[in-house]
Amino acid sequence: MKIEWSISWLGTTWWSWPPTDLPTFWLNVAAALIVLAYVVLTWKLLRTTSAGVRHSWTANQAGLLKSVLEEYAAMAEDVAEVRRWWQQDPNTAISRYEQGLKAPHDPNVATKMSTSRRRLSQYFLRLRALCEKEMLDAGLVADTLGEEAVQVFLLYVDPLDETVRRVSGKAHKMAERDYFRAYLRTYFPDTAAADPWGMR
Repeated sequence: MKIEWSISWLGTTWWSWPPTDLPTFWLNVAAALIVLAYVVLTWKLLRTTSAGVRHSWTANQAGLLKSVLEEYAAMAEDVAEVRRWWQQDPNTAISRYEQGLKAPHDPNVATKMSTSRRRLSQYFLRLRALCEKEMLDAGLVADTLGEEAVQVFLLYVDPLDETVRRVSGKAHKMAERDYFRAYLRTYFPDTAAADPWGMR
């Protein structure tokens, strides 16, 4: 018994069995198999490439994170200098700095503290940029750098930065303040408002 059937639409036969042109039929089958093999191989290649990119990205992050942590550790004296400025009198720390900025010729102005403030400020500016551009994962930063360094920046460095802008007649740039406040609320919700130096 011979069975014949076909698929037609709008008066055109798109496929029939047995095929009217057997060689062309098998060429089409071979072409379809080649396309299928290409799709499968491409998918496997993309998976392999994606895994490689992930591993490379993780390795790059590890190296960058190490560099970021070492940079902060190297600024221990800058942190201590800012702390000493506040310890003189927490109630006048900002006004003393503002007065000094308005009279830069005054030999009593702690220019060393001002340099330390600038270094710390620039560090946190770069750190925010790295996290926002996803070159560093903020969660990894939280696990390693932690909370105290960020709290010190927000409570003791950022207000001095604001003083510099105010004396220059400029509005304070809020990007770092807003970003790191959100960072503390996200990763350290129970201690986000803590003051590690106890002077504010």
